[in-house]
Amino acid sequence: MAKLTLKLDTRKANKAGEFPIKLQLTHMRAVVNISTGVSIKEKYWNGTQDATKTVKPSCPNARNLNAGIADIYFELSNRLRQMANDGSAERLTAAELKDALLGRTGRRDEAAAVTFSGHLRRYTGRITTNTRGVYEWTVKRLDEYTGGRELAFGDVTHSFLTGFDE
Repeated sequence: MAKLTLKLDTRKANKAGEFPIKLQLTHMRAVVNISTGVSIKEKYWNGTQDATKTVKPSCPNARNLNAGIADIYFELSNRLRQMANDGSAERLTAAELKDALLGRTGRRDEAAAVTFSGHLRRYTGRITTNTRGVYEWTVKRLDEYTGGRELAFGDVTHSFLTGFDE
């Protein structure tokens, strides 16, 4: 199950000395960040996961900032819950899930668009001869096992690997 968490990204401040508040999406042990469009000084960060109280009341315009963050958080949480309920989130990478939550369609990030089988085929060109042989043998076995069907990374589950290993 994917999870949304509020974070103050203190890695780099903007010119005004403010840090962006981001939603951290964790899905299948991968993490991607979603911008809320809000940046604040570190001293105004409340450190709470309550989206309605993210910014301390002492911050100028805190009420409006908290309302905006809460709107984004609850909208994305509802979309995430719907996708979890209908099963559509299960086959997506974290980056693909982020795009789906944000309503992005069409052009997909190259890393997110790669399939498991395709990744193995591309990777064989960058490894030693012995390892390449092992990968090529594995790809051949995968093709036989799946009937040549391309595999998404989400398809490679424990039960898939158990069946493949037999």
